[in-house]
Amino acid sequence: MRWLIRPLTALVDQDAAADRYSYTFGGTAEELDQVLLNQPALAVFSRYAVGRLDADFPEVYRNDPNRPERISDHDWPVVYLNLPPDAPAFGHRRHEPGEHRFVGSRV
Repeated sequence: MRWLIRPLTALVDQDAAADRYSYTFGGTAEELDQVLLNQPALAVFSRYAVGRLDADFPEVYRNDPNRPERISDHDWPVVYLNLPPDAPAFGHRRHEPGEHRFVGSRV
């Protein structure tokens, strides 16, 4: 992974210990989903949040098509970055074979 620039910061470490979970299995809350930022990304980092649409809701909600809860089997980490106005939008250029591709979107 030569494109990684160390050190990396795990954003989940900013949460209180009781809030460090994104998945529940068998009644046990676990932290499986990580967001890691390198130093250049930390320079434009604004905030981190977790969309609680899974772990805090009962499994039976998954069977109700009228409820948004439990639509996924993981909660969703969200990172807000202060990108400069002239920053290129992600995914709008051709990638070379073997080149790392950013998966996500710019809002």
